[in-house]
Amino acid sequence: MKRHWEVDELIEYWTLLPDEETLLVNKTGANRLGFAILLKFFQLEVKFPKDYSDIPKPIVVHLAKQVGVCWEEFNAYDWQGRSIKYHRSQIRTFLDFRIANSSDAKEVASWLLEQVLGYEQDIEHLEALVTQKFRSWRIEPPTQLRINRLIRSALRTYEKNFFSSTLQKFSMETKIQIDALLGTALAARLNRAISPHRLRHFLLTWLKKQGIDDALIQPYSGHSSRQSLEVYSRLSIGEAQKEYDEVIGKFPV
Repeated sequence: MKRHWEVDELIEYWTLLPDEETLLVNKTGANRLGFAILLKFFQLEVKFPKDYSDIPKPIVVHLAKQVGVCWEEFNAYDWQGRSIKYHRSQIRTFLDFRIANSSDAKEVASWLLEQVLGYEQDIEHLEALVTQKFRSWRIEPPTQLRINRLIRSALRTYEKNFFSSTLQKFSMETKIQIDALLGTALAARLNRAISPHRLRHFLLTWLKKQGIDDALIQPYSGHSSRQSLEVYSRLSIGEAQKEYDEVIGKFPV
């Protein structure tokens, strides 16, 4: 969240409405101010702040005036106890949101596999898409760490499914060519299945030999490390699809 807020922005985004003020009944001091801040923060960010450091001082002062509490009392708000858990639950109910569960995670993973990963595999872009998907379902998104794990798991499944289905279409002759290209001792490997991982290396090597630029091959590689692929990290599957489709038709299946 940004740290500087103009007066008109504070009025627009951080002013309690009459129906919101009714939620403050029976709340006093730090709990009264803390609840008000959690409520407006969630409305804007669709998540709760981790602690007081997430809240810029101008926001605390602005809301403190509205609820009739000294802004400094916010420092006494308990971020670990039962009160904040109740406050979060009350806010979710008021705004018609709920916490994400394992079924939601599975549904998002299926959505990624079926509708998203075919054209987008950049981790940062996927994190934004997944967060927005949860919000559109009126579900409080999981933590950033859990979202990242969900995405990486879906990417591994997508890659495995893609290369496994491709491998099934290959003739024995092509599989022999794959083994030869990978430098494998053919006699020792004829009766052993070619893994999706090894198939990926073959496909990417073959595409490279056809003259496709590294930047266009990268989205199909499954690599997302900023350290090793800094130059290519902004490209998506969609940008590589055209050149890939033109060349893959010549693939020796």
